[in-house]
Amino acid sequence: GELPDDVYSLTLSGSNGNGVVECKTETVSPEEERVLEGTLTMSDGQKFDLFPEGAPEVTEPGDVNLEADPAPTE
Repeated sequence: GELPDDVYSLTLSGSNGNGVVECKTETVSPEEERVLEGTLTMSDGQKFDLFPEGAPEVTEPGDVNLEADPAPTE
């Protein structure tokens, strides 16, 4: 079956197995697609939500803070 224009399916393979990533996007401009949601389905059946909180807003490379916020201390 054909995928809609705003859905991409990518097949990944790696040393530990392989899987398929499906991403739903919206067109922001002719040069940019914004990923709205994505799922990774591994060949062994595991599924991962790639953007459970919605797509991150990334402005500059290196601007993303990968550190989790420290837990509040009482």
